[in-house]
Parts: sequence; C-alpha cells; structure tokens
Amino acid sequence: MRGIKICLFIAFPVLFALVANFSGAFSAMVVLSGACVAFYVIYKLDRAAVIQRKKETYEAALQGNDKQLALVAGRAYYAEFRGGKRLTIYDESAIANDISTMKG
Repeated sequence: MRGIKICLFIAFPVLFALVANFSGAFSAMVVLSGACVAFYVIYKLDRAAVIQRKKETYEAALQGNDKQLALVAGRAYYAEFRGGKRLTIYDESAIANDISTMKG
C-alpha cells in the first residue's frame, strides 16, 4: 500500500500539470479531486489494516501468559485505534480488565 501512496504523491503534480495544459482548469480540478479521493481511500484502507494487525497481536498476547506483553500490545492497539492520540482512562481500564482475565 505504501508504494501506491508514493506513486500517487509523485504522479499527482504531473497529472495536474498535464490536464491543466490540455483541458483547462475545470478538468484539472476534476482530476485533482479524484486523486484526493483515491489517496484518502487508500489511506483509510491502510489504516484499517494496521488497526486489524494490532488487534490480532493484542488478542494473541491475551491468550499467552506474559501480562507485560499484553499491556504493551493493548496500549499499541488502543493508541492506533484512537488515531495515535493518548489513551483514555476507559482504554486503560479495558486493558486492565482484559489482563485480569489472563491465566498465569
């Protein structure tokens, strides 16, 4: 996915310049808007995949015996779920609750 993002980032100014020269400003804006939508969709799909991977890692850690690993994986998952922002007290509480159900 990152390769597609880089390709769009590089191709975007080139496409804009070509369309602006051949078809006028309105067509350039249409291409620009389409490229922005495509980039946004790719970003969201990539972000969803990252969240899913971190969730799977967290759930796998909860199946083991290492509570410290589960804590780190849980914090990483919830932080990604929150868009990289700080965890809320509710997130920490949910992680603590999950860890308290672990065996060991």
